[in-house]
Amino acid sequence: MKSSQRTILGGFTVGLVVGASVLAAFGQAKKTTASAQPTVAPRLGVQWDSNQNLLLVTDNKFSQLYLYRNAKGSSGLQLQSIIDLRFTGKALLPTRVPGATKAATKKPAKRKPSTKKPATRKPKTKKKTTTKKPG
Repeated sequence: MKSSQRTILGGFTVGLVVGASVLAAFGQAKKTTASAQPTVAPRLGVQWDSNQNLLLVTDNKFSQLYLYRNAKGSSGLQLQSIIDLRFTGKALLPTRVPGATKAATKKPAKRKPSTKKPATRKPKTKKKTTTKKPG
């Protein structure tokens, strides 16, 4: 019986050594492949809405949404507006319309006070009324 116990103990020891070396090899292989290829979200997402002839392009790097519309009579897509997605959750998202100049979107200038002197009014004088006596 001593020889069978030795063979069982030897087999168990060999099994532990082989199992530990296999687990160590696979654990290291996963670490090197994970560091070599980091998981990155795609930069652009594209979606086409055929009912409205609208192309939505999401730029994940700059958090912006570009809306392109297929204008009737033209052969290409035209940039309709750009929406800043950093303000998602607020009541109003800021948008930019391409091609709009700052002069067109400027508020009207405040009126400057005039340099003219205010007109002076003459004091009102009561007119004397004359009444004729009957007589």
